[in-house]
Amino acid sequence: MEAQAARARRIHLFPAVLAQILLLAAIATSASAAAPRATTFVHSVGFSFDYPAKWKLERVREGMMLIPHTAGTDGGGRPLELVVIGFVDAAGVTDPFDPSFADAFENGYRAIVPDLARVGDLDWVESPMGTGLVVPFQDRRGNHHRLYCNVRGNLGIFLAHVAQDRSVRPQHARVRQIFSSFGWSDSVIDPELVRSWRVARDAEAEETLAGHWSFADHGRFRYIAEDSERRGFYSSFGGVLSVVWDHGVEESYLYKVSSVDGVAAELELQRPGGEALHFH
Repeated sequence: MEAQAARARRIHLFPAVLAQILLLAAIATSASAAAPRATTFVHSVGFSFDYPAKWKLERVREGMMLIPHTAGTDGGGRPLELVVIGFVDAAGVTDPFDPSFADAFENGYRAIVPDLARVGDLDWVESPMGTGLVVPFQDRRGNHHRLYCNVRGNLGIFLAHVAQDRSVRPQHARVRQIFSSFGWSDSVIDPELVRSWRVARDAEAEETLAGHWSFADHGRFRYIAEDSERRGFYSSFGGVLSVVWDHGVEESYLYKVSSVDGVAAELELQRPGGEALHFH
């Protein structure tokens, strides 16, 4: 009799346990379906990051700006919370544990937002690009800035998370995820452009373009003039040359490669709306 009672209890308990398991699974599935979807931004030179699909992405002078869809606005219509991602000159400092690493990014960011003061402790975050540094600031209006810093070669890449003091719950965890998704892949490169080009002696155009341009097949390039040398990353496709200099400046050029008997013979390079400069 006791054995039969035990079996009866097991028979009656099993459906109840199964129902709870199914309920938990349904809740998990519902939460997964409700989770915000992410989209990926890929820069022409290969830099990429993921961000919530509902957030607004805009190109601004400083780089890329993200605005959370739940961010309110102040009396002037400015978002209470935003993210800016861009490039700065890392001054050749590549070790995030070196004190000068934070200084290099701070100097670059102060050119965009002056009157900042460091507050709180430094932090470190891992990403596919390696270990990055987080530096907290506060501006004179009391707004909070978290500056996330990483490097690719000698190029500094920053993410600035800015929240006005009236922003009740800044999305620190979500922004940290965006920074943790920072990656870099090979850029699109026109093989006809991959070589060294020297400006034609009789060329008359912008002096800032005149010099020796060398394009490598791994997405790096070097520019040599009489008294200067600069390097950076590039992509080239469809007649558009996009570059990001190691000192953090982005530029675009129009280009055309002319060939003779299948061999690249002349490069025509110009800024949009500017005069063309010829190389051989």
